[in-house]
Amino acid sequence: LICLPIAIVVLLQAHSALDWAFGTITLVFLAAMFTGARHMHDSLDVSIHLSLEQRHLAEEMERARRAAESALAERKEFEETLRSERDFAAGLIDIAPTIVLLLDPEGRVVRFNHYLEKLTGYRLEEVKGAEWISTFLLDSEQKSMRTLFGLAISDIRTHANINTLVARDGRKIMVEWYD
Repeated sequence: LICLPIAIVVLLQAHSALDWAFGTITLVFLAAMFTGARHMHDSLDVSIHLSLEQRHLAEEMERARRAAESALAERKEFEETLRSERDFAAGLIDIAPTIVLLLDPEGRVVRFNHYLEKLTGYRLEEVKGAEWISTFLLDSEQKSMRTLFGLAISDIRTHANINTLVARDGRKIMVEWYD
């Protein structure tokens, strides 16, 4: 800013072309400096604004990361609780002194408990996927059992039924079952 009054004084008192040239060059130089300063000021403003936006975005991303970590931790905890409860229920089923049998809608063996293994002599791995009725029931009871099974999977409640299971060693075991 000190150069501006000097340039004006030089131009006002200019007696020669050299004085005029020096004053003019000084004014052009000052105009370029002011323009550059203004451009630098604007650039600095943009840079500060971008820096603030970047910080804001970084904070938002950090909040989102923490929320995702929290949700993931909750999901893992839920899965662990579910797994624990499933294992507990499976343990109860396996030690229950009663037959627990799970069939698919076609009547094939999906799962049964340890008690049924002991009772019949069949291990689950041997009969998994086999048709329950033809594998475990007397031939004379298979037709009526297929009818009852069809009712049971159609959500029609059947009452207690008594059937004879045939064990691996040929023993006949009377059981009462409920759907």
